[in-house]
Amino acid sequence: MCTDTENFIIEALAVIKRATFLDTGFYLTDTQILSCLIVLNPNHERGRLLQVAIDEGKSTIISVLAVFYALTGKTVDIITSSPVLAEIYAKEKVNFYSMFDLDCSHNNDKKVYLSGPKVCYKKKIVYGEVAQFQFDTLRTQYADLKTLGDRKYGVEIVDEVDSMLIDDSSKIARLASTISGMDQLQIIYHLLWNHLSFLQEKIIQLDSKMYLFYGKTNITQNQISLEYDDDNGIIIPIQDLKADIESTSDIRHIGFRIADGQEGDKFIKNNINSYIRSFIEENITIPQNFENFVETQIPKWVDNAITALFYQENVHYILHDGLIKPVDYYSTGIVQSSSNWSDGLHQFLQLKHNLKMTSETFTTNFLSNIGYFKKYGSNLCGLTGTLGSEKARQVLENVYNVDLVFIPSSRQKQHLSLPDIIVANEIE
Repeated sequence: MCTDTENFIIEALAVIKRATFLDTGFYLTDTQILSCLIVLNPNHERGRLLQVAIDEGKSTIISVLAVFYALTGKTVDIITSSPVLAEIYAKEKVNFYSMFDLDCSHNNDKKVYLSGPKVCYKKKIVYGEVAQFQFDTLRTQYADLKTLGDRKYGVEIVDEVDSMLIDDSSKIARLASTISGMDQLQIIYHLLWNHLSFLQEKIIQLDSKMYLFYGKTNITQNQISLEYDDDNGIIIPIQDLKADIESTSDIRHIGFRIADGQEGDKFIKNNINSYIRSFIEENITIPQNFENFVETQIPKWVDNAITALFYQENVHYILHDGLIKPVDYYSTGIVQSSSNWSDGLHQFLQLKHNLKMTSETFTTNFLSNIGYFKKYGSNLCGLTGTLGSEKARQVLENVYNVDLVFIPSSRQKQHLSLPDIIVANEIE
């Protein structure tokens, strides 16, 4: 039986080195072999994170480690920075792993997942982004959907450690469920969105000043016109609204000026908030079990209605088969087909595009990045181009119970790094 002895490590790496050459035409470099030996050192009870220079072949090091651990009978989970990379690596390494009678896959959800073991987790080696592993863990442990099947926590290899364990350490995977009766609150979303749309039509910015006008405005390329009712109900047209305002100091008959800057945003939010609360009090009976929820959610709904107004299609989200699909705009740019925004944002985007509205969901269980990674204990290892500052390294050591190792580059740098300079334009 294979055991983690020094002799086995040496013999296994020799065989894997030859297999790498047969698969790629290249032998493992000294840096790659050194990295593997350090991770596989059997004399430690902590995980290990390595800083390996760019272009040293981190994906190759990861595949070598995956083969070694799989040959010792352990399952191997490999964390990538995006589902796209997970799929690419899983396809690229199929032939290499098959040389050792090992199989691999990725855990991306190609279709809507319902229940039961996912086929990918029957493989010895699985690639995927951390969020997908977390969701599948929650589905198994909390929803009892048996998503992971019989798979246990074996070894976790993390690509781009600094991104996964530090930059994204505060991220949380949440599973949400609908609650019976939530559809009764959909009228509130409609009222809020309609009032926001009403304000959008009435509020005009002229010379960096914000105004709310009572009548109907018409914006052309050259000017803004206004039609309003006087006290006798007669429609009065103003052909050039800007010129009319500049010629008079009293505009109370057509509207009023809103305070500048943040006060303008505050006015809009307060106006919507007051309107919704007043309308609910006078016209809508909220079920008793939802009263506290509605009271708490109204400010969040107002904020997210405004957010939905400014979100751009094909930037922050896409439309596909009548569904709103969020885009991880601030990080990977990946379409998150199985995710919904919370606190009404998803519903307001549905209203924005006249789609069928779904009920808001509630978080029933969650798993943080830190909590997930710590489940692997000392079987956590990873690589990155930089382990960060001294404080960042201390966080890694203390939070994740790992040792940090800096691997020397196999090639001497052919350039000189100069201090960064930030300038306003190319000429400077």
